[in-house]
Amino acid sequence: MSRNQHRRNLLGVLNARDSIQPQVRTTIQRRFSLTHREQDGFRSVSRLARRSWTFIVLACIALMLPALAAAQSASSTSSDNSQEAAVQAGNAAPSNGQTQPNIPAAPQTSTEATPSPGRIIAFAEFQGSDTELGMIGLMDFDVGFKFNDHLSADFGLPLVGSRSPFSPVINHDWYFSGALGEPYVDIRYNRQLRSGATLTSILTGTIPVGNEEVTFTTGRAGVDWFNHLEKKMGFLTPFLNIEASNGAINRFVMPRPFEEAQPFETLGFMSDYEVGTEFHIPSSLSHVPKFLKSESLGVSAYAVLPIGPQKIYSRFVLPYSTLAGDGHHGRYFDNTYETTGYKLACPMCGAPSEHDDRDNGYSGWLDVAHIDRWFDLQLGYTRSIHYDLNIYTVTLTFDARGLVKKVTGY
Repeated sequence: MSRNQHRRNLLGVLNARDSIQPQVRTTIQRRFSLTHREQDGFRSVSRLARRSWTFIVLACIALMLPALAAAQSASSTSSDNSQEAAVQAGNAAPSNGQTQPNIPAAPQTSTEATPSPGRIIAFAEFQGSDTELGMIGLMDFDVGFKFNDHLSADFGLPLVGSRSPFSPVINHDWYFSGALGEPYVDIRYNRQLRSGATLTSILTGTIPVGNEEVTFTTGRAGVDWFNHLEKKMGFLTPFLNIEASNGAINRFVMPRPFEEAQPFETLGFMSDYEVGTEFHIPSSLSHVPKFLKSESLGVSAYAVLPIGPQKIYSRFVLPYSTLAGDGHHGRYFDNTYETTGYKLACPMCGAPSEHDDRDNGYSGWLDVAHIDRWFDLQLGYTRSIHYDLNIYTVTLTFDARGLVKKVTGY
């Protein structure tokens, strides 16, 4: 029996017991009466969800239109250039059959200064995850500036949406909600080490846009320090990631599959560790098709270790709602909106709390770069051993640097 059918059967028993006949758009009967504060909070969250999903759809449409227009403009420009070249070649051909001397063309000069490549940072990214519990979607808009080959900074504004099975409307199996995520500012540092390895360090700070009673935010400022070390070895690129933060941060720069579109947010000190490798075909091989050189396969194993007090905020269960799952295998985000726990730094000092957000598992992904010159695609799979959960992710990144340079002229 599916969980939705079980929920409908349970609601039928409760309604029959209370002599209440379900009607269209009748909300689910709760086990206890709501206070005025809870009713106002639930109504505000519902209104915010409906408005935010409309904004997310409009933002996606607005994102795709410039890309299509730019692609059409580029194709028409290339067609005009080819026609002009054909006309010039026809005019250069002699009409009387006599040979003409080979006169070199005059060098072309441009009065416009050539912009420095790579100075502007601009991209939009969509992340989506699908599990047997529900679906999560994130849309991020990011702009920034690259100061030199080593240092850059940018600002991002994410939107978060969810498809939850815990619908407050009895005649709907799923409930869609959306809200503004936590804006962030990050500083990136890249350096080539003497050993040939590349080090990337990213310091991210998030800005709270509400309190913990508003979905998709913890109501606290977040700090995250992410470090990525890799070295190319022929077809393989082994890497090591080490991360420390005061909670789960939405990652859009170098996103990891196990961190993409998570079904929960956390508050509390934690550290992440990931080791893996990517397989790619070197561009120096001439007999390999070009599209294969833009693809790469990756595998990794990860571990999330929390320390100290922890809070888990669900993206499936609504605040003030009694509809939830069973929390099987430590899935506290499927059982209640907010869970409080504690994780000792020293396991030998005492029994750790069961209510914490530790996790471990493995991931695999396929990266396809430069789709139609504008988009990068990543398809990923994560197996969470701790949560006994299969997570399928998709990440689509739109490179908007060319579009920004075309609009601003920089």
